[in-house]
Amino acid sequence: MKTLNILLVTTSTLFLFACNVDVKEESKSAKYTYNLELNGCSTGEQNFSSFDSYCSGLKNDSLNKGCARTMRREQFIQASCPGDFDSGN
Repeated sequence: MKTLNILLVTTSTLFLFACNVDVKEESKSAKYTYNLELNGCSTGEQNFSSFDSYCSGLKNDSLNKGCARTMRREQFIQASCPGDFDSGN
């Protein structure tokens, strides 16, 4: 639990607020994962520890068993991955 102090100054009054805020620190081992299936063909569950590896994984046909290419492209674009999905692995 962290204390957050807020100082609010108006033209005639000084206010000081203190409140406890539960701040969750961002995990150092962020997880990026997907498991996509299209027409009975599944990528299987894919897990990545970084955004860049996640984006590369979405493009990798071998890793994804050639499955759900359209869905992977949509996720690639929606996640704002850098580069072009069709540029290769």
